[in-house]
Amino acid sequence: MKHPTITKAPDLTGIGGLAWQIADNRTTPDHAGSLGGWLVYVPGAHPWWHTWALVLVHLRDIPGVKPAKKSYPEAEYEFLSIALQPDSTPDPDHPENGFKYLTPFDVVEQFHGVTDGQASRILEGAVRAILGGHVSPDTDYRSVWRALIASTVKHFQEGKHPEN
Repeated sequence: MKHPTITKAPDLTGIGGLAWQIADNRTTPDHAGSLGGWLVYVPGAHPWWHTWALVLVHLRDIPGVKPAKKSYPEAEYEFLSIALQPDSTPDPDHPENGFKYLTPFDVVEQFHGVTDGQASRILEGAVRAILGGHVSPDTDYRSVWRALIASTVKHFQEGKHPEN
């Protein structure tokens, strides 16, 4: 399996696809809330596109940036799955060049009650679940993502998560 435009070796691989960690891009106020990101290549997840950006941001106030739009008052984090235009050439090492993404976003899920580190592990767990062939980053799986994130948050809160 090979990505049509990303030439560097993936950081993670699995039966479901390939993944590259996106370089830290918190150099501007608009990106200061980023807690991590991955590009995932999942051929067959959708008939017309194959690559998604999975992103995690915190929803805390950032000086010079509009307040986050929270779906409920306690929300602290937002997980996003965003399909990229199939003819684009995303570069995980240079996110400052931007990504050509499709709208609406496939998954936008807010949550709270964990630390930044635990939220980041939720993001990496999402990448590993996709690569393991257990879930798709596509829109059709929104309800699955909602349940997976909620149950993982609950496991962290109860001290039952294996990485706790």
